[in-house]
Amino acid sequence: MDSAKDNDSSLNAVHNAAPSPLPESILSDLLGGASHSTPIQRQALASDLDAAILRSQDIINYHQNLLKLLQTKRNACSIMTRVPADVLLEIMWYSLDELEGSFDIIRLSSVSRRWRETALSSQKIWSCITAQVSRVDVKALELLLTRAKSYPLEVEMCVPPTCSLPYYGSVVGIQRLLDNIPRIGLLRIDMSYWENGLRALERALPARATNLTVFELKLDPEGSRLQLPFSLADCPSLESLHIDGHWTPEILPVPVSTTLRALKLNGPLMNDPPVADDTALRAVLAAARAMPHLQVLSFTHFVSVPSLPSAYADRHDPISLPHLELLELGGFTPLVNCILDCVTVPPSTRINIAFNPSSDSVADDLALQKKAIRLLHHRLSLIPAARLGAYWSVYVHATIDTEFWDPDWVGCGMRFGILDQAHALFKEPECCVSFFFSDTPQHLEFMDGIWKALSPEKVVHFCLEYDELTEAIPSSLLASRIPALVQMASFARSAQTILIEWPPEWLADTDILLRKPVGDGTENDHFLFPALRELAFRGGLTGDIPDYWTWTRDDLHKSKDASDSGESEPERCVDVLKTTLTSWEAGRGSIERVSFWETDLSEEDVQQLGLQAEIVMHN
Repeated sequence: MDSAKDNDSSLNAVHNAAPSPLPESILSDLLGGASHSTPIQRQALASDLDAAILRSQDIINYHQNLLKLLQTKRNACSIMTRVPADVLLEIMWYSLDELEGSFDIIRLSSVSRRWRETALSSQKIWSCITAQVSRVDVKALELLLTRAKSYPLEVEMCVPPTCSLPYYGSVVGIQRLLDNIPRIGLLRIDMSYWENGLRALERALPARATNLTVFELKLDPEGSRLQLPFSLADCPSLESLHIDGHWTPEILPVPVSTTLRALKLNGPLMNDPPVADDTALRAVLAAARAMPHLQVLSFTHFVSVPSLPSAYADRHDPISLPHLELLELGGFTPLVNCILDCVTVPPSTRINIAFNPSSDSVADDLALQKKAIRLLHHRLSLIPAARLGAYWSVYVHATIDTEFWDPDWVGCGMRFGILDQAHALFKEPECCVSFFFSDTPQHLEFMDGIWKALSPEKVVHFCLEYDELTEAIPSSLLASRIPALVQMASFARSAQTILIEWPPEWLADTDILLRKPVGDGTENDHFLFPALRELAFRGGLTGDIPDYWTWTRDDLHKSKDASDSGESEPERCVDVLKTTLTSWEAGRGSIERVSFWETDLSEEDVQQLGLQAEIVMHN
């Protein structure tokens, strides 16, 4: 308000000081003065012209000042010009196309002069370069490199999904980008099906990468024999190394690094010829031994290896990682067993173990079962009883990269974890043990052994977890695994909260909330989860049910065939969820609380559910 008054007073002051223009008669005399021939007349004319020029300059200055004041007044009336520069910069960040990165800022900077000035004021906004190898505009790339100045670059390179694979196209633009390796702080490269990407990388990376702090490399799933074209001595600032895909032991950095804090190796070891052995294990242990200051160590290697000697760890000195904050292990039981025997970590380390019970190594399975139980019990002892809570989740896991479905390809997974109740729901547990299994007697017995040893009466959370790989799973295959799921859930009779990440159609079609535990061939009089007090949903709950879904519970829903024939409209997720919850309340009674986490439900959608329970939104 004060600034508006100041502008008005400035306008009045300028207006009052406005010089009067020269009369036209005087201008005519001055412009026609060339006819004066005597020296005295010409001298007088020159003096008059000088005076007229000064007066005209005063008039020009007046109008320039007036123009500035008018522009200031206009800008004060504009919403965008009143947005602070730092807020406008955040708007520009959120406006960037994720597939274009900083290339998109070239377009945004042309919106207006202020947008351009704001963009030019930040070096960082020009430094996040997403390069799709088939269409790198070298001229635009040069502009980004120039305007980013000395700011460390964040570079992501990949082959666009629209390209035919494998991709053999030109890498001129990529090569130009990699020529700036000393300026790159984060380098993320997806080499899946990128045939000549390795050559571009090998040419560029021998240069000293002085600013490189994060390096993530995704290799060809069919295997790529690649050794890192640099040593850690050439990367004095490297803090995180992440390699995904088929890899060789030679790719690991053997020299000691004083800066590396995170080492992640995900994917099977590639051998030539392909022979399953402990090469990957030895490589990982050697790297961990050389870097005791690691804070994150992640190693997943789901390739069957022979049972390792039980004395493997006894023949090597223990590997101490006193600063480790997160340990993630994945693989078959012999490998996971061996790493747990070789590595010692602080009690506060978050641990996530995912493993497959081995069909040919019962001894290893039992050994890992005991270690998992001991690990979880130890972590339980570190949390005050008043804050104690156990976390357990169940999900259906399927492999969908094939043309035909087979029930044998669908398995289940289970996670036992310790969750501090002081934390919000759906947070990662402090300690977690996961494994994938089928409904074979061996795997169910393995699961039961862990479950019974953990005192299931302490479990307060039961999670129905959603896996991205199961996005298009047919209802018939999901239903085929429900008996195993019900058997597992029957142990969680003390669960007070069910955390639901499943889509509404899964929940409705399996009717897990109304299932009764089955034992000795007879039904129990009690439903699952007799202590249940809260249902907590997370994820998308709006939109329509996918057209690939075929309902198996015809008592609640029409078949997909009727929908396909045009006899009915696609069912809405909200309507299916309402039907499910109404059915649950009719069979079990009302629930105390229903909470929604990170969902897309509106208040109107929630009202349509018609629930009697307390509603809590955490969006």
